[in-house]
Formats: sequence, C-alpha cells, structure tokens
Amino acid sequence: MKTGTFLKGVASTCVLILWATGCATDKSTEHFPTKYNTTDSRVAEVGPRKRTDDGWTFKEPHMNKCWIAADFDFTGYDTLYLAPTLSEVTGQDEDARRMIEISKDAVVVEYSRLFRVRNLFANVVTSETNIPPGAHVLKLEQTIIEFQKGSAGARIWAGEFGAGQPVLALAGKMTDGGKPVFTYEARRSGTSAGARLAIMRSDDIQIQDIRSMALDVSDFVAVIAGKYTPRN
Repeated sequence: MKTGTFLKGVASTCVLILWATGCATDKSTEHFPTKYNTTDSRVAEVGPRKRTDDGWTFKEPHMNKCWIAADFDFTGYDTLYLAPTLSEVTGQDEDARRMIEISKDAVVVEYSRLFRVRNLFANVVTSETNIPPGAHVLKLEQTIIEFQKGSAGARIWAGEFGAGQPVLALAGKMTDGGKPVFTYEARRSGTSAGARLAIMRSDDIQIQDIRSMALDVSDFVAVIAGKYTPRN
C-alpha cells in the first residue's frame, strides 16, 4: 500500500510538471498557445504563428493578416496614440461618403474604448496634443481599405443569407518612433446576429462590425502582452 501510494504521488508530480511545462509560453519558438481565457470570461483565439525574417506572422482566425516584430510584446509603453482614421476608398456616392466618415470616427471611438477596458496602457489618447511629456508612445494608424454600403432592400429579401450586408476592411499599423512593430488587416460584413435582420441600418451594422474588429485586435494585443492565461 505504501509503495502504491508513493508511485501515485510520483505520477501526480510528473503530470503537474508536464502540465506546467506545456502551458508555458515560449516567445522564442513557434510553440505558442493559440487559445486564451480573457479577463471577462471569454475565449480569445490568435491562431498558430510562423517565424519570418523580421518577426512573426499569425494565422489569426479573425484577421486577414497579422504580424508582430521579433522580441516585441506591447509592454514597456505607457501611452497608446490612436491617430485619425484614413481612407483610400474612392468613387463612392454621397451616402457612401457619409458612411465612410461615420466609420472613420467610429474606429477611433471603439478602439480607444476597448484598449482602455483592456488596461494595457496608462494613457489611451486620440490627439497628439494629449500625449504626456516624456511618454513612451505606441502609435496606431488605421486605414479603411475596402468599403461597401450594402443594400437595405437586399437584406429584406435575403438578409438571413448574408445578402445586402455592408462591407468594411481596415489595415492597421502600430509604430514605435516610426518603426513598425505590429500590422494587421481585418474585414467584416454583417457579423452580428442583428445584421441579418432587415430592421438594422447599414450605419449601425458597420459600427457593430468595427466593434468586432476592435475586440479582436485588442484581444490579440492583450494575449501578446501576457494579460490573458493560455488554455492549451
């Protein structure tokens, strides 16, 4: 009985050691957990990563492209500056241009809100004049690279199948003193359940899509900064 108890204790100790080893995040290898428990009881997924000459590319399931510089983890900075959103979309009618302007403002509002919620930086500012003197700053510039205003009529007839949904795609670049440290591209087209209902306006659908992108980008930053615990 004593021998059996001893062996069980050894086995349990080995399991605990292996579990702890497997859960550790090695930032220098491709063996990186892909799923994490967030601080608000969700699951964030960043996908597998692959080494490049100048950093890491992630196959992030919520982004079209995702890259961070080598040995960079978003820590050591006290201020995040969210620059005004730009747009490279042209050839739109007046209503579409109005929606683009709304989306440009919404990007700054939603991203700043969620970065503040994540508590990743002491200061999240949307104007250069609000950057504290001597601050260690990361700058996030974002550009609308694709836009479609959608069709309310098409959503009435086939909205539940995705017809008539507006489209918005963003390209983001985060820099430290002008040097890129994180880039991404993300695209949304009526991701919320409410978007499938004909009663929602295209403006409101796109704001929800922006919130979805802001959620996933801020989750990714929180994962790399070590704010979330790995699940695998």
